Amino acid sequence: MGPRREHQGRTIRKEVRIAADPEQVWNAWARADGIARWFVDRAVGDMEAGATVRWIFESFGYDLPVEVYEAEPGRYLAFGGEVPGKPPALQEIVVTGEEGVTRLRLANSGFLDGEEWDDEYEGVDSGWEMALATLRYVLENRCPEPRRHRIAMRPARYEYADLQPLFGTAEGLRAWLAEDAELGAEPLEVGAACALRLADGTAWRGTVLARSPRELLLGRDDGRETLGLKCFSMGPRGRFVGLDWNAWGPAGDERDDDAVEAWLQAAVERLAARFPADG
Repeated sequence: MGPRREHQGRTIRKEVRIAADPEQVWNAWARADGIARWFVDRAVGDMEAGATVRWIFESFGYDLPVEVYEAEPGRYLAFGGEVPGKPPALQEIVVTGEEGVTRLRLANSGFLDGEEWDDEYEGVDSGWEMALATLRYVLENRCPEPRRHRIAMRPARYEYADLQPLFGTAEGLRAWLAEDAELGAEPLEVGAACALRLADGTAWRGTVLARSPRELLLGRDDGRETLGLKCFSMGPRGRFVGLDWNAWGPAGDERDDDAVEAWLQAAVERLAARFPADG
């Protein structure tokens, strides 16, 4: 094994503690079926040293090759790839068992300096905050397979601060997402309770799993569903608003996936109408 790769450019660093065994946390990253339970829509190949796996995000039309530089089962992963015009992309995952929990540390580098690159950097930082909270939710709730995933998004013109009242206050949520909302804190913060009567009539009761200046992630109290309220940039395609829904296990009697899809699309349409892209 050659020398360990060094991070270049700006680096995102995250840490999360998960009430699960280190092997479970490792498999959630390294195994194709594991990472598809919480992050990608599909993965091809397990993460072994020297392998190139594929991460597939069907909603965005992305099929990304990922080179695995190092893999120490149960402890360490390093992976990434070359991006033209940028420092090499490098992601490191370190897994450590500590007194009944597992500490997961993530480092993601290869981001350029300069104000013109802040939007990309901050968007990825926010994305990892939401993703790691989802991973923790999946493992701690022992979410079953399969994962069912839907995302609805629309182009919109806004400043990120414009969305925060609509994501974090009862009045804001009633404007587009819910017929009624009872919040444990206002604005919503991590750990706060959130009881919603959604626009399709569903009673949704959960907790805030993660919050950033761009996104809010809710986890339903039954441990089987998350809902992400999102605003994000897609580079030259502009900015978007969206809802990102995940559920685990078979569809229940409450509503089927087609009904969820219709509700997501209608809610995001109401949100985007407040910030027309051609306005």
